[in-house]
Amino acid sequence: MMKDDKVDLSSLDPTVDEQRWDRLVGSIAHRAWSANKRRLTVPLQLVTWARPALAVAACLALVPWGASLLQDDESQQTVASQQDPAYVLARWAAEGEQPPPSEILQVLGDSHADR
Repeated sequence: MMKDDKVDLSSLDPTVDEQRWDRLVGSIAHRAWSANKRRLTVPLQLVTWARPALAVAACLALVPWGASLLQDDESQQTVASQQDPAYVLARWAAEGEQPPPSEILQVLGDSHADR
């Protein structure tokens, strides 16, 4: 059977004993303040933030590395490096190309023509 009698919960009310309640609130506030004060030192902040900062730096370093892996070999070489005499000569050698002497002199420059 169900009883419709109301249950007295006044013994659970923390404000019944005002002094005890004030001491409890004061001790909690004091512990929170002292814990917060301990956390505000510079060395402790550096130690606390070191691992997340290193993780962020590692992720930021992976972004351009991953992007470079996704690019083709052709797109990684700049126009300046493709016009480099060593690159042009190596390409000619790899492809077995025999350019005319005027093109060789143009790639190597006029300073090599007198030798």
